[in-house]
Amino acid sequence: MAELPSGTVTFLFTDIEGSTRLWEEFPEGMQGALATHDAILRDSIEHHGGQVVKTTGDGFHAAFGVATDAAVAALAVQRALEAVRWTETRPLRVRVGIHTGAAELRDGDYYGTVLNRAARLMSIAHGGQVVCSQATADLLREPLPVGVELADLGEHALRDLARPERVYQISEAGVPQAFPPLRSIGAFPGNLPLQSTSFVGREREVEALATQLLEARLVTLTGVGGVGKTRLSLQVAAELLPRFADGTWFCELATAIDRESMGEVIAAVIGAVPLPGLSIEASVVEFLRSRELLLVLDNCEHLLVEAADLVDEVMRSAARVRILATSREGLGVLGEQLVAVRSLPLPKSSADAGAVGQSDAVRLFVDRAAAVRSGFELDAANSDAIVEICARLDGIPLAIELAAARVATMNPSDVARRIDERFRLLTGGRRVGIERHQTLRATVDWSYSLLTEQEQLVFDRLSVFVGSFDAAAAEAVVAGEGVDEWGVVDALGSLVLKSMVTLDDRADDDARYQLLETMRAYGRERLDERGETEHWRRRHAAHYAETAESLGDLVRGPDEIVWRRRLRSELDNLRAAVTWSLDCAALEDQRLAMRVIAALAYEVTMDRSSGYGEWAERALPHLAVASAAERFGILGAAAFAAIHRGDFATSGALLVQAIAEGLPEGALAPNLVYVAFGSQSQAMGHPE
Repeated sequence: MAELPSGTVTFLFTDIEGSTRLWEEFPEGMQGALATHDAILRDSIEHHGGQVVKTTGDGFHAAFGVATDAAVAALAVQRALEAVRWTETRPLRVRVGIHTGAAELRDGDYYGTVLNRAARLMSIAHGGQVVCSQATADLLREPLPVGVELADLGEHALRDLARPERVYQISEAGVPQAFPPLRSIGAFPGNLPLQSTSFVGREREVEALATQLLEARLVTLTGVGGVGKTRLSLQVAAELLPRFADGTWFCELATAIDRESMGEVIAAVIGAVPLPGLSIEASVVEFLRSRELLLVLDNCEHLLVEAADLVDEVMRSAARVRILATSREGLGVLGEQLVAVRSLPLPKSSADAGAVGQSDAVRLFVDRAAAVRSGFELDAANSDAIVEICARLDGIPLAIELAAARVATMNPSDVARRIDERFRLLTGGRRVGIERHQTLRATVDWSYSLLTEQEQLVFDRLSVFVGSFDAAAAEAVVAGEGVDEWGVVDALGSLVLKSMVTLDDRADDDARYQLLETMRAYGRERLDERGETEHWRRRHAAHYAETAESLGDLVRGPDEIVWRRRLRSELDNLRAAVTWSLDCAALEDQRLAMRVIAALAYEVTMDRSSGYGEWAERALPHLAVASAAERFGILGAAAFAAIHRGDFATSGALLVQAIAEGLPEGALAPNLVYVAFGSQSQAMGHPE
């Protein structure tokens, strides 16, 4: 056998479309058909300079030193399969994905994310189709082989949830080939967020969980914070995308504080509208009753009873819904399957360099370190230090990622020495029973200690945000008292680089930032220790009162679609501002909630799933602190909520109270009440 190519390699992945069904229909005929298939693929690959690395079920994994050879081989495969007279089965249709990149060759096999990328490309294609990545397409054009055509199929999100990939179809010139849209994430209903980093390790867990979710209707991932429950749940959901006609939906519950806000978050994600006579929670259940979908409920631990009640009702009412939950502990619902998410496997202390590189924990460290230091690789000089870091951090992904981020300015040996010092300082005297939590906390403590004083101030103050925020919001809330606006911008950028804050850089919107739940809780503790939490939450609420007043006008202007999207992205922070303000004893703080609700009161007629009407109802006991115009709008919004709940007596009383306040200047607030009167009359069967 010839030596496998190394360095920059072009990988070709194949599989047979619908092979499971073919085996069920033709259990005897498939044996001969598969033998023919295998012979064609092996001959085509080897004849064009490639080598078969391995076979996986009914698929091939091959490596080529030249990208054009891989493309020509793939087309030869399709021609040969088309020429076969399949007498024992239906024709075998093979899909092919090709990607080029650097991969590590070790012990006759390849390792690296480039392989996953090639496999993902193959998975979105259709039988008979050959697709490739941008990297491969660039090589094919220099020059394009005679008789080969490239068709740009656009950018597609692959099921590894990392960056989108520009995909090209490879075909023979003059031979028309039309296929359905690629099976990328965008082709399926759902809201799975793309991730800025690749998914490393846990391949077997993903496969096992995907199988388990097709058999059990409720699976809960449990484990300590930072162990990777959220990322694992997203990857499993991505793998199952084609299985659910109504999509896969990711609901982040960390922003919810009680049963009602939990229902609001889920309703907003799946598009469930509050129904007359039903609570928001019951409306969600009713919406799901006829759907076939996967619902991912992330971070349930702080709402364990509330989440359990909702999940139990969904399980009893919506037979075609599957739920994947993440929590520090199980929900305790009948039929629940618990899966403990463990830390990433560590290499044995006696392992050689090759075995060390196969450890998921080490692979994660090296991948993240290479992202911050170009050309970083595992080698004999840094292997021991990296193994020590991963072991000291107990294989917890979040901790490893934070440590790897320091490679931008340190060597692994420097990182290892600092971790050792911090562990001795921070874990002494703690209970052994929470050792894993100690490890994560020590890692965050250590990362925090490496920030400058100004970065620490900004990080702590950013913890008052809930969900995502943009740079302008950070400047407005955080600046002052020792940090100017440019200081906030500089610190925010530094915090992103140091993995203390995450960046969501979307092409169609301003960049938005977010603190991971663990980081947000850590920063909030620092504010609590200094007695500053209420001060910065007040700043946060004041900013979002101004934001609501601005957006309330803009969403009714000519650029409604743009500003409505912005309003949706600010919903979590607006909800947090309202909740905090209404819980305050000071009247000036309560007034901030009134400004938010009044400014967005008319939105109750546009977006019933976002909770504006419920906010207004919560504000009713505090109306004395609102202005006359604000009271009018709040009463109108609360009346709408009561109408849609079927409580016409309450809505009528609220509308009468609104009219008694006197009509404020401007058409908007009176219009809201008039529309509410019309809605109530129509709902009660009376003419308007």
